[in-house]
Amino acid sequence: MITVNEFASMAGLSRCQIDRLRKQRSSGFPREYDLAASGSKPCPRFKLADVERWFESRALW
Repeated sequence: MITVNEFASMAGLSRCQIDRLRKQRSSGFPREYDLAASGSKPCPRFKLADVERWFESRALW
């Protein structure tokens, strides 16, 4: 699993952009899961395979 910050870094996007995309949840965007157990602030994580599949679908940007 990778964190949203790691995903943002890989995608060359800011954390705010990732948060907006996650809220809009366009088709094919990796679904967040496994929220942190700390309870104070959720930390979405993504399956690496889902992230790689999403990048491949955007390869022709």
